[in-house]
Amino acid sequence: MPPLSPGNHLGEAARQTSTNVVLGSVFFDLRAWFLQVSGLADEQVTNGHLDIHVYSPKDVTLPLHDSLDPALIAKADFAYTDKLGQGFTIDDSSPAVAEGFAKIYNASGISKCVVKSALECAVEINPLFPVFAACELMDWPKFQDIGNKGELWSLVVASVKEIQGLSIHGDLGQQAARATTKAALAAPLAAWEKQMLPLDLQAFNRFHHGKKLKVQGREHLRTCIACGAAEGKPMPALKELLRRVEEHEVAAA
Repeated sequence: MPPLSPGNHLGEAARQTSTNVVLGSVFFDLRAWFLQVSGLADEQVTNGHLDIHVYSPKDVTLPLHDSLDPALIAKADFAYTDKLGQGFTIDDSSPAVAEGFAKIYNASGISKCVVKSALECAVEINPLFPVFAACELMDWPKFQDIGNKGELWSLVVASVKEIQGLSIHGDLGQQAARATTKAALAAPLAAWEKQMLPLDLQAFNRFHHGKKLKVQGREHLRTCIACGAAEGKPMPALKELLRRVEEHEVAAA
């Protein structure tokens, strides 16, 4: 018998109880997989993700803005910033779970949890992974400069549009794909970078997406390609981007 996954164990603990589950992680169609392996009822499970940017100074030393105290950060177990207007986002795959969790989170009065549609969350998050992959090839440039990266940025834009166009993203994804241009994709990234100051966002992303979650990021791209193949969509830009990133990784080893 194969070993049980964490989803099996959680399912055993929560099945036929009033326990609800917030999947505090990011992956392509994660909730569908979890429902299958856990056996939990649809109304017990929803997706969520942390918008607070947090890291352990013991794991990585990021460049610090002049306004920050390096000695204080060096002593901290975790350094974080909550600059996006919400510290946590939860989707409405299970409205009751989402509203219940948001009520508890927001009672702190310190940070804020917002509830978004599951489709909106998927359309916002899934197309980000080609950007992070390409940043490895570009050595993590500032987002304010990323729109000037010529052919590679064009490849990223084409990859993003391919992901947006997958059927799981519905009409909202089709609308996003039609609106996505080189400038339209670069502008919100630059705004995100500016909003996160004094955190050096791309230094954080280099560690978080380029090291800590690199394997998951690669698998995210492969899953998007497989999903496209199942729909008869060849995903040529995304395949080429993944090929370049994998070759780069081998060359850098």
